[in-house]
Amino acid sequence: MGDSVEPKLIDRQVGAVVAIAIVFRLAWVALLARTPIGLSDPGLYNDAAARLVEGEGYRSLLGEPTAYYPPGYPAVLSWIYRLADGIGLEGHRATVVGAFQSVWWGVSAGAVMLTGRWVAGARAGLAAGLVIALWPNLIAHAGAHLTESLFVMLVSVCIAVLVWLADRGPLDRRDIPALIVLALTIGPAVLIRPQVAAVVIAVFAAWLLARVDLRRIVAVVVVLAASCVLWAAPWVVRNQDVVGGATLISTNNGTNLCIGYNAEATGAFGQFAGCDTGERYVDGPDAELRIDVENRRRALDYIAAEPLSIPALTAKKFWATFGTDDDGLRANESFGAVEIMRPGVRSLWRAVTIGLYTAIMIAAVVGLALSLWRFRPLRERAAMLTILMTLAASLAVPLLVFGDPRFKVSFAPQIAVLAGIGCIAVIDRVRSAART
Repeated sequence: MGDSVEPKLIDRQVGAVVAIAIVFRLAWVALLARTPIGLSDPGLYNDAAARLVEGEGYRSLLGEPTAYYPPGYPAVLSWIYRLADGIGLEGHRATVVGAFQSVWWGVSAGAVMLTGRWVAGARAGLAAGLVIALWPNLIAHAGAHLTESLFVMLVSVCIAVLVWLADRGPLDRRDIPALIVLALTIGPAVLIRPQVAAVVIAVFAAWLLARVDLRRIVAVVVVLAASCVLWAAPWVVRNQDVVGGATLISTNNGTNLCIGYNAEATGAFGQFAGCDTGERYVDGPDAELRIDVENRRRALDYIAAEPLSIPALTAKKFWATFGTDDDGLRANESFGAVEIMRPGVRSLWRAVTIGLYTAIMIAAVVGLALSLWRFRPLRERAAMLTILMTLAASLAVPLLVFGDPRFKVSFAPQIAVLAGIGCIAVIDRVRSAART
């Protein structure tokens, strides 16, 4: 499926895809970016970043020290706020954030394009990059105060480097810059979404199956694991001092697990009585820890008592994650707190979003099927196995906690690569049929 001639790392096509991704998002930001309000994630991230700017430290809405959310995105957001304030744009923080996030998505599109090239050839790479650049929901995410824009950029670059390293034979000095890039992407990503550490296991398993050079496997896995530990260690030490217990990066894992496993669970996010401990995480670190421990216990008790409900719940989580694709717009609206589009424009946007999302997912399913068929035996295709195993590790997160349309944004790079493969296969089939 790959092309015989490998393109240069950065060329006009890559530059064009990056520019398209950035321009569409800057247009969205200029027209629709708003300062988030309310108690949903965008508003909470905004409040946490503002408190950091004011020198209060990482605190909750009530001013208590907190470890409920991972600190990576609020910290970066606070640096952007300081920059905006320093250049006289303190009243336009949301626009400055959106501009940064637009560039991050441009980097993601370029990285995904290169990944597609190295996995399946230049045409599939171009298609994959355009999927990221033109995916409506991802365009909307540029204006949202959510972790996805930064996280996807880091993960896209990390996966591109892993794919590049996968099929290069014995380890040598030319791989050192790539290993450095891995360390500078996976580690910060852990402070945004700790679950990304599962990439280490996914790569180890994929490369063992593909019989990659053992020294290469050891070097890459050690770099990935060490980066995760080194970047997370200062925050873990801080949390042990502030919260205590078995707290690592955040204290919301028990609640997330309980949302997915309780007597009222629907597979999606919800406020369930079975997860109400009578306290709130904003009440302080002691309350946070008690809530985390109690809700984890409740979830595990439910799993032990109702094992036959797990398959149906897992299917519901899958549908909650993939059934819709409008979370970017909803996040720009602080999840219902405001409306930023007139009804007619909203209807048009939703129609375009649903149509393109459906096409992308169909292409991704085709690409997945072709990858499993044409790349046999998979043990000889380390690059493709890297895509598939990291996708599986990422998909496991919503299936283990609860489903949400937002969660699939984190593995959009892998979906885009598969969609790129599927798009080219369909185009080639149509052309072949037209000639006969």
